[in-house]
Amino acid sequence: MEGGARQAFVDILNAKIGYIETVLAGRDHLLGSFSVADCYAFAVLRWTKDVNIPLDAAPSVAAYLKRIAGRPRVQEAMRMEGLKD
Repeated sequence: MEGGARQAFVDILNAKIGYIETVLAGRDHLLGSFSVADCYAFAVLRWTKDVNIPLDAAPSVAAYLKRIAGRPRVQEAMRMEGLKD
């Protein structure tokens, strides 16, 4: 994806990330405690690395990804899938 199409995608994605940022402000998990929603959100939000979308404007989301990635079972699943942090 190049040029204007990429920027349109990034703008839409950043709006979604911004919403998640507001949800996570002051919380550790999306629904208050760890749930399947966190598992799915973690998987999807990790894609921001693959498509080079920084999370500088979303510090709660960045901290959330780090926190979820630190869970022992998440680390085990990532190792089994051949994924790096």
